[in-house]
Amino acid sequence: MVVSATVTNQSSVQTQNGVFFPVEARLFEGRITAATGPIDRNILDRERLIIPFADQGITPTLLPNDSISLNLPPLRLPADADGNYTIQVIVDPSDMQPLGSIVAESEEDTDNHLLINFSITQGVPTLQVNPNSFTGEVGTFRGLEPVRIGFTVRNNSNFAIETNDNYTARVVLSLNDTFNTEDFILREFDLGGDALGAQLLPNETVQLDWIQQMPDNLEGDYYLLLHIEETGQVFPLQNTPVINLNSKNEGQIKIADYDENSSSTDLINQILDLREQISVFQDVSVRWGGNTSGEQLALQTQIDALVIELGYAIKTPARDRPRTCLLYTSPSPRDRG
Repeated sequence: MVVSATVTNQSSVQTQNGVFFPVEARLFEGRITAATGPIDRNILDRERLIIPFADQGITPTLLPNDSISLNLPPLRLPADADGNYTIQVIVDPSDMQPLGSIVAESEEDTDNHLLINFSITQGVPTLQVNPNSFTGEVGTFRGLEPVRIGFTVRNNSNFAIETNDNYTARVVLSLNDTFNTEDFILREFDLGGDALGAQLLPNETVQLDWIQQMPDNLEGDYYLLLHIEETGQVFPLQNTPVINLNSKNEGQIKIADYDENSSSTDLINQILDLREQISVFQDVSVRWGGNTSGEQLALQTQIDALVIELGYAIKTPARDRPRTCLLYTSPSPRDRG
Protein backbone atom coordinates (compact mmCIF):
# COMPACT_ATOMS: atom_id res chain seq x y z
CA MET A 1 0.00 0.00 0.00
CA VAL A 2 1.62 3.24 -1.20
CA VAL A 3 1.11 6.34 0.96
CA SER A 4 1.40 9.82 -0.58
CA ALA A 5 1.89 12.88 1.61
CA THR A 6 2.60 16.60 1.46
CA VAL A 7 4.66 18.29 4.19
CA THR A 8 4.27 22.07 4.59
CA ASN A 9 6.30 24.54 6.64
CA GLN A 10 3.47 26.64 8.16
CA SER A 11 5.76 29.08 9.96
CA SER A 12 7.38 32.39 9.03
CA VAL A 13 10.91 30.97 9.16
CA GLN A 14 12.68 28.31 7.18
CA THR A 15 14.04 25.10 8.59
CA GLN A 16 17.72 25.10 9.44
CA ASN A 17 19.96 24.76 6.39
CA GLY A 18 21.31 21.23 5.95
CA VAL A 19 19.21 19.72 8.74
CA PHE A 20 17.27 16.64 7.68
CA PHE A 21 14.29 15.07 9.44
CA PRO A 22 12.10 12.00 8.87
CA VAL A 23 8.58 11.50 7.57
CA GLU A 24 7.08 8.16 8.59
CA ALA A 25 4.01 6.14 7.65
CA ARG A 26 2.97 3.73 10.41
CA LEU A 27 0.36 0.98 10.09
CA PHE A 28 -1.84 0.01 13.05
CA GLU A 29 -4.62 -2.50 13.53
CA GLY A 30 -7.99 -0.99 14.50
CA ARG A 31 -9.74 2.30 13.82
CA ILE A 32 -7.96 5.26 15.45
CA THR A 33 -9.65 8.64 15.01
CA ALA A 34 -7.62 10.93 17.28
CA ALA A 35 -4.06 11.18 18.57
CA THR A 36 -1.76 13.74 20.14
CA GLY A 37 1.54 12.82 18.61
CA PRO A 38 2.93 9.32 18.04
CA ILE A 39 0.45 6.51 18.72
CA ASP A 40 1.56 4.23 21.54
CA ARG A 41 0.46 0.93 20.02
CA ASN A 42 1.99 -2.05 18.26
CA ILE A 43 3.14 -0.96 14.78
CA LEU A 44 2.38 -3.59 12.10
CA ASP A 45 4.64 -1.94 9.51
CA ARG A 46 6.44 1.38 9.00
CA GLU A 47 8.22 3.16 6.18
CA ARG A 48 10.34 6.33 6.25
CA LEU A 49 11.75 9.05 4.03
CA ILE A 50 14.24 11.77 4.99
CA ILE A 51 13.56 15.38 3.93
CA PRO A 52 14.39 17.93 2.62
CA PHE A 53 15.71 16.03 -0.37
CA ALA A 54 19.40 16.38 -1.10
CA ASP A 55 18.75 17.55 -4.68
CA GLN A 56 17.43 20.86 -3.29
CA GLY A 57 20.97 22.23 -3.04
CA ILE A 58 24.11 21.99 -0.94
CA THR A 59 22.26 23.07 2.20
CA PRO A 60 18.64 22.07 1.55
CA THR A 61 15.92 23.69 3.60
CA LEU A 62 12.14 23.99 3.72
CA LEU A 63 11.21 27.65 3.23
CA PRO A 64 8.26 29.37 4.96
CA ASN A 65 4.92 28.17 3.53
CA ASP A 66 6.81 25.88 1.17
CA SER A 67 5.75 22.24 0.65
CA ILE A 68 7.33 18.92 -0.29
CA SER A 69 5.18 16.18 -1.89
CA LEU A 70 6.37 12.60 -1.58
CA ASN A 71 5.45 8.92 -1.96
CA LEU A 72 6.63 6.72 0.87
CA PRO A 73 7.76 3.11 0.22
CA PRO A 74 4.81 0.67 0.23
CA LEU A 75 3.42 -0.53 3.54
CA ARG A 76 2.75 -4.27 3.78
CA LEU A 77 -0.56 -5.49 5.14
CA PRO A 78 -0.59 -8.83 7.00
CA ALA A 79 -1.41 -11.81 4.78
CA ASP A 80 -4.55 -12.47 6.86
CA ALA A 81 -5.58 -8.80 7.08
CA ASP A 82 -9.27 -8.38 7.87
CA GLY A 83 -11.18 -5.56 9.55
CA ASN A 84 -10.24 -1.96 10.39
CA TYR A 85 -6.77 -0.42 10.10
CA THR A 86 -5.20 3.02 10.58
CA ILE A 87 -2.20 4.69 8.98
CA GLN A 88 -0.52 7.55 10.80
CA VAL A 89 1.70 9.77 8.67
CA ILE A 90 3.92 11.75 11.03
CA VAL A 91 6.68 14.35 10.47
CA ASP A 92 9.72 14.55 12.77
CA PRO A 93 8.14 12.29 15.43
CA SER A 94 9.14 12.87 19.03
CA ASP A 95 9.54 9.15 19.77
CA MET A 96 12.46 8.69 17.37
CA GLN A 97 15.39 6.97 19.07
CA PRO A 98 17.82 7.97 20.39
CA LEU A 99 17.39 11.76 20.03
CA GLY A 100 13.64 12.23 19.62
CA SER A 101 12.47 15.20 17.56
CA ILE A 102 15.18 16.79 15.39
CA VAL A 103 13.65 20.12 14.36
CA ALA A 104 12.63 22.55 17.10
CA GLU A 105 9.02 23.64 16.55
CA SER A 106 6.60 25.92 18.33
CA GLU A 107 4.08 23.03 18.24
CA GLU A 108 5.66 19.57 18.40
CA ASP A 109 2.76 17.10 18.37
CA THR A 110 -0.69 18.39 17.36
CA ASP A 111 -0.20 19.38 13.72
CA ASN A 112 2.62 17.12 12.55
CA HIS A 113 0.58 13.99 11.79
CA LEU A 114 -2.41 12.73 9.81
CA LEU A 115 -4.62 9.69 10.41
CA ILE A 116 -6.01 7.56 7.57
CA ASN A 117 -8.69 4.94 8.36
CA PHE A 118 -9.62 2.07 6.05
CA SER A 119 -11.11 -1.44 6.16
CA ILE A 120 -10.09 -4.76 4.62
CA THR A 121 -12.62 -7.43 3.69
CA GLN A 122 -11.35 -10.93 3.01
CA GLY A 123 -12.58 -11.88 -0.44
CA VAL A 124 -12.74 -15.22 -2.18
CA PRO A 125 -10.42 -16.02 -5.11
CA THR A 126 -12.11 -16.89 -8.38
CA LEU A 127 -10.51 -19.44 -10.69
CA GLN A 128 -11.32 -19.47 -14.40
CA VAL A 129 -10.03 -21.24 -17.48
CA ASN A 130 -8.30 -18.79 -19.79
CA PRO A 131 -10.33 -18.45 -22.98
CA ASN A 132 -8.64 -20.07 -26.00
CA SER A 133 -5.91 -21.57 -23.79
CA PHE A 134 -6.67 -25.18 -24.76
CA THR A 135 -3.61 -26.70 -26.43
CA GLY A 136 -4.51 -30.39 -26.44
CA GLU A 137 -5.25 -32.88 -29.18
CA VAL A 138 -8.65 -33.23 -30.83
CA GLY A 139 -10.08 -35.88 -33.12
CA THR A 140 -11.00 -39.56 -33.08
CA PHE A 141 -9.23 -41.93 -30.71
CA ARG A 142 -9.49 -45.59 -29.73
CA GLY A 143 -9.74 -46.68 -26.13
CA LEU A 144 -6.42 -46.67 -24.23
CA GLU A 145 -4.81 -44.30 -26.75
CA PRO A 146 -2.72 -41.50 -25.19
CA VAL A 147 -4.03 -37.96 -25.75
CA ARG A 148 -2.38 -34.69 -24.82
CA ILE A 149 -4.53 -32.24 -22.84
CA GLY A 150 -3.42 -28.74 -21.87
CA PHE A 151 -4.96 -25.46 -20.73
CA THR A 152 -4.41 -22.52 -18.36
CA VAL A 153 -6.28 -21.64 -15.15
CA ARG A 154 -6.19 -18.01 -14.00
CA ASN A 155 -6.87 -16.43 -10.61
CA ASN A 156 -9.40 -13.94 -11.92
CA SER A 157 -9.90 -12.00 -8.67
CA ASN A 158 -8.30 -9.41 -6.42
CA PHE A 159 -7.37 -11.99 -3.79
CA ALA A 160 -4.50 -14.44 -3.51
CA ILE A 161 -5.16 -18.11 -2.80
CA GLU A 162 -4.40 -18.73 0.87
CA THR A 163 -3.30 -21.93 2.59
CA ASN A 164 -6.81 -22.78 3.79
CA ASP A 165 -8.45 -22.26 0.38
CA ASN A 166 -9.57 -25.53 -1.24
CA TYR A 167 -10.14 -25.95 -4.97
CA THR A 168 -10.54 -29.40 -6.51
CA ALA A 169 -10.54 -29.28 -10.32
CA ARG A 170 -11.67 -32.32 -12.29
CA VAL A 171 -11.18 -32.75 -16.03
CA VAL A 172 -14.02 -34.88 -17.39
CA LEU A 173 -15.43 -36.34 -20.59
CA SER A 174 -19.06 -35.28 -21.00
CA LEU A 175 -21.73 -35.81 -23.64
CA ASN A 176 -22.74 -32.13 -23.25
CA ASP A 177 -21.30 -28.88 -21.94
CA THR A 178 -22.71 -29.29 -18.41
CA PHE A 179 -21.28 -31.41 -15.61
CA ASN A 180 -23.13 -34.29 -13.96
CA THR A 181 -22.18 -37.33 -11.92
CA GLU A 182 -22.36 -39.60 -14.98
CA ASP A 183 -19.42 -37.83 -16.64
CA PHE A 184 -16.13 -39.73 -16.85
CA ILE A 185 -13.38 -38.22 -14.69
CA LEU A 186 -10.06 -38.23 -16.52
CA ARG A 187 -7.92 -36.47 -13.94
CA GLU A 188 -8.19 -34.48 -10.73
CA PHE A 189 -5.98 -31.56 -9.72
CA ASP A 190 -5.63 -29.99 -6.30
CA LEU A 191 -5.49 -26.22 -6.92
CA GLY A 192 -5.80 -25.37 -3.24
CA GLY A 193 -3.54 -23.18 -1.17
CA ASP A 194 -1.34 -26.07 -0.03
CA ALA A 195 -0.93 -27.60 -3.50
CA LEU A 196 -0.76 -26.31 -7.09
CA GLY A 197 -2.57 -23.09 -6.16
CA ALA A 198 -0.16 -22.15 -3.36
CA GLN A 199 0.29 -18.36 -3.20
CA LEU A 200 -1.39 -17.88 -6.58
CA LEU A 201 -1.71 -14.10 -6.73
CA PRO A 202 -4.39 -12.09 -8.56
CA ASN A 203 -4.14 -12.50 -12.33
CA GLU A 204 -1.49 -15.22 -12.05
CA THR A 205 -1.95 -18.51 -13.90
CA VAL A 206 -1.34 -22.25 -13.55
CA GLN A 207 -0.52 -24.18 -16.72
CA LEU A 208 -1.82 -27.77 -16.77
CA ASP A 209 -0.40 -29.99 -19.52
CA TRP A 210 -0.20 -33.79 -19.55
CA ILE A 211 -0.66 -37.00 -21.55
CA GLN A 212 -3.87 -38.86 -20.71
CA GLN A 213 -4.83 -42.41 -21.63
CA MET A 214 -8.41 -42.57 -22.90
CA PRO A 215 -10.90 -45.01 -21.33
CA ASP A 216 -11.75 -48.21 -23.21
CA ASN A 217 -15.40 -48.47 -22.27
CA LEU A 218 -16.81 -45.30 -23.88
CA GLU A 219 -17.98 -44.47 -27.40
CA GLY A 220 -19.24 -41.25 -28.91
CA ASP A 221 -18.46 -37.54 -29.14
CA TYR A 222 -17.35 -35.92 -25.89
CA TYR A 223 -16.76 -32.44 -24.53
CA LEU A 224 -13.75 -31.82 -22.32
CA LEU A 225 -14.90 -29.96 -19.21
CA LEU A 226 -13.16 -28.57 -16.14
CA HIS A 227 -15.37 -28.82 -13.04
CA ILE A 228 -14.36 -27.05 -9.81
CA GLU A 229 -16.03 -28.97 -7.02
CA GLU A 230 -16.11 -26.33 -4.28
CA THR A 231 -17.65 -23.58 -6.41
CA GLY A 232 -19.66 -25.67 -8.87
CA GLN A 233 -18.06 -23.84 -11.81
CA VAL A 234 -17.92 -25.65 -15.15
CA PHE A 235 -15.68 -24.60 -18.05
CA PRO A 236 -15.85 -26.31 -21.45
CA LEU A 237 -12.28 -26.36 -22.74
CA GLN A 238 -13.75 -25.97 -26.24
CA ASN A 239 -17.21 -24.91 -27.38
CA THR A 240 -17.81 -28.16 -29.26
CA PRO A 241 -17.06 -31.86 -28.64
CA VAL A 242 -13.35 -32.47 -29.26
CA ILE A 243 -12.88 -36.15 -28.39
CA ASN A 244 -14.50 -38.92 -30.43
CA LEU A 245 -13.97 -42.36 -28.89
CA ASN A 246 -14.21 -45.76 -30.56
CA SER A 247 -14.10 -48.87 -28.39
CA LYS A 248 -14.78 -52.60 -28.58
CA ASN A 249 -16.03 -52.26 -25.03
CA GLU A 250 -13.88 -55.15 -23.87
CA GLY A 251 -12.96 -53.40 -20.65
CA GLN A 252 -14.78 -54.12 -17.45
CA ILE A 253 -15.55 -51.86 -14.50
CA LYS A 254 -15.99 -53.27 -11.02
CA ILE A 255 -16.76 -51.34 -7.85
CA ALA A 256 -15.27 -52.41 -4.54
CA ASP A 257 -16.77 -50.46 -1.63
CA TYR A 258 -14.24 -48.78 0.67
CA ASP A 259 -14.91 -46.10 3.23
CA GLU A 260 -13.46 -44.83 6.50
CA ASN A 261 -14.81 -47.87 8.36
CA SER A 262 -13.37 -50.48 6.00
CA SER A 263 -10.10 -52.20 6.75
CA SER A 264 -7.34 -52.76 4.23
CA THR A 265 -8.03 -56.50 4.50
CA ASP A 266 -11.61 -55.93 3.29
CA LEU A 267 -10.39 -54.19 0.16
CA ILE A 268 -7.64 -56.72 -0.57
CA ASN A 269 -10.18 -59.54 -0.27
CA GLN A 270 -12.47 -57.75 -2.69
CA ILE A 271 -9.62 -57.33 -5.16
CA LEU A 272 -8.83 -61.05 -4.87
CA ASP A 273 -12.49 -61.86 -5.42
CA LEU A 274 -12.50 -59.70 -8.54
CA ARG A 275 -9.40 -61.49 -9.79
CA GLU A 276 -11.36 -64.72 -9.82
CA GLN A 277 -14.08 -63.09 -11.92
CA ILE A 278 -11.82 -61.54 -14.55
CA SER A 279 -9.25 -63.64 -16.33
CA VAL A 280 -7.01 -61.01 -17.92
CA PHE A 281 -5.84 -57.80 -16.19
CA GLN A 282 -3.81 -55.13 -17.91
CA ASP A 283 -4.80 -51.87 -16.21
CA VAL A 284 -6.07 -51.24 -12.70
CA SER A 285 -6.92 -47.84 -11.18
CA VAL A 286 -7.60 -47.51 -7.47
CA ARG A 287 -9.33 -44.46 -5.97
CA TRP A 288 -10.53 -43.81 -2.47
CA GLY A 289 -11.86 -40.90 -0.45
CA GLY A 290 -11.09 -39.33 2.89
CA ASN A 291 -7.83 -37.98 4.25
CA THR A 292 -4.51 -39.74 3.88
CA SER A 293 -4.04 -41.82 7.01
CA GLY A 294 -1.84 -44.54 8.39
CA GLU A 295 -4.41 -47.13 7.32
CA GLN A 296 -4.41 -45.82 3.76
CA LEU A 297 -0.62 -45.91 3.65
CA ALA A 298 -0.68 -49.48 4.94
CA LEU A 299 -3.36 -50.26 2.36
CA GLN A 300 -1.18 -48.85 -0.40
CA THR A 301 1.74 -51.04 0.70
CA GLN A 302 -0.43 -54.16 0.53
CA ILE A 303 -1.86 -53.17 -2.83
CA ASP A 304 1.63 -52.54 -4.21
CA ALA A 305 2.66 -56.03 -3.08
CA LEU A 306 -0.46 -57.48 -4.67
CA VAL A 307 0.25 -55.61 -7.88
CA ILE A 308 3.74 -57.08 -8.09
CA GLU A 309 2.35 -60.55 -7.50
CA LEU A 310 -0.42 -60.32 -10.09
CA GLY A 311 1.36 -58.07 -12.57
CA TYR A 312 -1.10 -55.21 -12.27
CA ALA A 313 -0.34 -51.51 -12.90
CA ILE A 314 -1.85 -49.38 -10.17
CA LYS A 315 -2.36 -45.64 -10.22
CA THR A 316 -3.47 -43.64 -7.17
CA PRO A 317 -4.56 -40.06 -7.99
CA ALA A 318 -3.75 -37.59 -5.20
CA ARG A 319 -6.63 -36.43 -2.98
CA ASP A 320 -9.26 -38.33 -4.93
CA ARG A 321 -12.54 -37.95 -3.12
CA PRO A 322 -15.05 -40.68 -4.10
CA ARG A 323 -15.51 -43.07 -1.17
CA THR A 324 -15.29 -46.18 -3.36
CA CYS A 325 -12.48 -48.20 -4.76
CA LEU A 326 -12.94 -48.31 -8.53
CA LEU A 327 -11.09 -50.98 -10.47
CA TYR A 328 -10.96 -50.46 -14.21
CA THR A 329 -9.73 -53.53 -16.05
CA SER A 330 -9.16 -54.20 -19.71
CA PRO A 331 -7.41 -56.86 -21.77
CA SER A 332 -3.87 -56.22 -22.89
CA PRO A 333 -3.44 -55.12 -26.55
CA ARG A 334 -2.30 -58.59 -27.66
CA ASP A 335 -5.57 -60.08 -26.37
CA ARG A 336 -7.79 -57.62 -28.18
CA GLY A 337 -7.64 -59.42 -31.51
